[in-house]
Amino acid sequence: MITQFEPRFLKQFTELPSNVERADVFRVLVLKWFGGIYSDVDTEPLRQPASWISSSDLTSCVDPITRSDYSFQDPVGAMFGIEADCQPSRDDYWRMGYSYPIQLTQWTLASKPGHDVLLRFMDTLSQQLDDVASRNDGSLRSSEAVKELEHIGPVSLTGPVAVTNATMTLLSEQVGLRWNSLTGLEDGGQSKLVRDVLILPITAFRYVPDEGGMATWVPSPLRTNQHESCIMPKDHGVLSTPQKSLVKVVARYWGFAETGDRITQ
Repeated sequence: MITQFEPRFLKQFTELPSNVERADVFRVLVLKWFGGIYSDVDTEPLRQPASWISSSDLTSCVDPITRSDYSFQDPVGAMFGIEADCQPSRDDYWRMGYSYPIQLTQWTLASKPGHDVLLRFMDTLSQQLDDVASRNDGSLRSSEAVKELEHIGPVSLTGPVAVTNATMTLLSEQVGLRWNSLTGLEDGGQSKLVRDVLILPITAFRYVPDEGGMATWVPSPLRTNQHESCIMPKDHGVLSTPQKSLVKVVARYWGFAETGDRITQ
């Protein structure tokens, strides 16, 4: 598929440091060229996709601070779910291992073919890889290039952070979106339609471990605010290594020591 549809990206694709990144990119390319709904194989839908969106999800989206109205009348072109919804004025999000107070998941996502968010994702990734290669004699396979890519990490290079970055920068440029206005903490977890991008609340795609250890990211029948829902981040590539886990533990402890706040997970 890469050879047929993305021949210019083939070299970079094969030189990505791990299959984690290649799997991340593959889902984006499938949606870019064919559209549809992507979900990881270790998920189980509890509702038919046709019922994931209701009329209440498509109501006018107004920023409560700037009063900017992001109403859009055309059909939804892309759909993402929030995996982290934290107060931007607090450090909860980085203590929980996230890069942004509001961060999107990419274990389940949907899009029409050729959506601008997907194009932005690919453009940004290609530029990042070009930059790394330019510092390493044009190769991504040298030991120094691999170290540089591993330092960035799959979550930021091709995973949820990369998807969040692509969506955030695009909507900021198109309509001046204030990213933190997507929070559901103040409105009970309402969906937000910005241009043709529908952002579902944190309760839409949830992690539910079953007895077999399977992860279930599903649209929730009841959309409640974050305090009434349960969501756990799934290990993603190198984040599951002891070193990265230790970093997260230290970050949580340091945040506790500085603020005295208790994190419940």
